[in-house]
Amino acid sequence: MRKIGFLLVALFLIASVAGAEGMWRDGTYEAQGPEFSHGWKNSVRIVVENGYITEAHFDAIPEEGDKMKYLASVQGDYGMEANSDAQSAWYVQADKAAAKLLEMQDPGNILKSGGGVDAISGVSVTIAPHFELAQEALSGKRR
Repeated sequence: MRKIGFLLVALFLIASVAGAEGMWRDGTYEAQGPEFSHGWKNSVRIVVENGYITEAHFDAIPEEGDKMKYLASVQGDYGMEANSDAQSAWYVQADKAAAKLLEMQDPGNILKSGGGVDAISGVSVTIAPHFELAQEALSGKRR
């Protein structure tokens, strides 16, 4: 009898986890900053599936030229490492910040009340504006 009870509880738990849905409405959401700063306008794209953030992409639109910051960084055309004490390329740090959003599932849980973000291992670039844009992109999208 105990085995049947245990089995029923286990099946109930599995069914509830399998059917669980996250807090966001499904869709692809984007936002971009209101103005250019240092030649770039920040942008984010977030994909939500089954209520969970499954993709997040942090980038920036160039004020001049046609190459987005992420691509420029991947191709070595964004000289952050050569011109600063940065330990890794901008795109590497942007990916680490985006991974943190996937882990936390809510940009509001990452942003500090006074601005900025909690430390994210391997991220030294100013990334709070991207989390603010993520919050903007998800505004009104809670289930």
